[in-house]
Parts: sequence; C-alpha cells; structure tokens
Amino acid sequence: MPKKLIFLFYWLIFSLIAFFVLKLFTQVLSLQITLAFLTGLVWAYSLRKVLRYYEIYRIKQSLLSFCQTASSRLSMGQSLNHSLSDALDTLGKDPAFKGDRKALHRAKQGLSLHHDFSQNIPLLLDVFPCPEAKAFFGLIHEPQWMGQRIPEVFKRFERSVRMNLSQEESLRADQSKNLVEALSLLFMPVLICLFMSKTSPDFMHLAFASFVGRALLLGAYLLFSLSV
Repeated sequence: MPKKLIFLFYWLIFSLIAFFVLKLFTQVLSLQITLAFLTGLVWAYSLRKVLRYYEIYRIKQSLLSFCQTASSRLSMGQSLNHSLSDALDTLGKDPAFKGDRKALHRAKQGLSLHHDFSQNIPLLLDVFPCPEAKAFFGLIHEPQWMGQRIPEVFKRFERSVRMNLSQEESLRADQSKNLVEALSLLFMPVLICLFMSKTSPDFMHLAFASFVGRALLLGAYLLFSLSV
C-alpha cells in the first residue's frame, strides 16, 4: 500500500478517535469536527515519524550485517561486485530481513551486469535507503580518496554503524522508560471528564455552558492531544 494512503488511513482513524474524545470536552459540533481533523493530523504525523525511526534502525541493522559479510568476502580476495553480491544473497536468506526483496533482487542483478560500481549505487540505496548507506557507497566508489584498501574502509564503517546502533539502543531504553511514565498520565484528562460526567453531571453541564468552563475543557483537551 502506498505510504500516502497509509498516512490518510491513520489520519482518518485518529480523527474518529479524537472526535469521540472531544465529546467530553465540548458540545459544539463544528468545533468537534475541526479539532478532530487537526488532532488526527498531528497524531498521524507523529506516528509516521516514530515508524520511520524504527524503519531506519532496522535498515542500519541490515546494512551492518551486509557490510560484515562483504568485508569477509573482500578479505578472501573476491572482487568488490562479487563480494557485495554474495552479501546481498546472504542477507536475502536471512528471515530477519524485512526490507524490499524486489530491490535486493534488482541490486544483485545490477552487480552481475554492471562492472562500473557507480551504476550500482542507486540499486543498493533502494535496498538500504538511509543517509549512512548513501555516504558509504559514495565513499567506496572512490576509495583512493581515503588512502585505504577497500576492506579497511568496510571495517571502519562497520565499527561506526555498530557504535551508532549501540547508542540508539541506549536511547530506546530511555525512551521506553519515559513512555511508561507518559502513558500513566496520557488519559488522565479523559478519565477525569468521564468521572465528573458520571458523578457530577450538573457541574459538567455548567462547564459546557460558561465561557470559562469551555476554555478550561478545551485547554485540558489540548494538553491531552499534545501529550499523545
């Protein structure tokens, strides 16, 4: 499914959720619809950023595995294209690989057909669509700039990616801890409004009827939506 359609689907789902939640905070239908669509847009955009972050992390893991295999093949004396082709073949057989297998197949074909490595770079970037891969493949295209043999360039890049992944693992652990804390506070405004609507319906009616009450309820909703 195209990414734009997926985003629209998330936007619609989140807008519906926000619409029903807004009924607790305001009784103005036009305001409910407007805020629901705006809230759904913000939530859908935030979810896309989170999913993209995990996608990049997964791509880096695949890139590290790919480079490790290619480096070992280069150390055995194989050519660059042959080593990369073998690394792609090994990666494709790994059940943990969740990338684009059609792009991987096209890259393998390109490596077997094109002797000029520059023609294979776009195909490899389809398999590993991340900034680190773009910089690395551009680097090994001109290894003489570094004054290093290609296997050494691969080893240096492996260490760099491994260190980067280790830092991201530590960051993810901190984010998980913060997520638990955030979830405990996330639905507090909604729960309070539900509780008040059941135990003190007159008070909630007064809040809906006065300007100050409506302003406070909308402020609570905005805090709720931003916390998500």
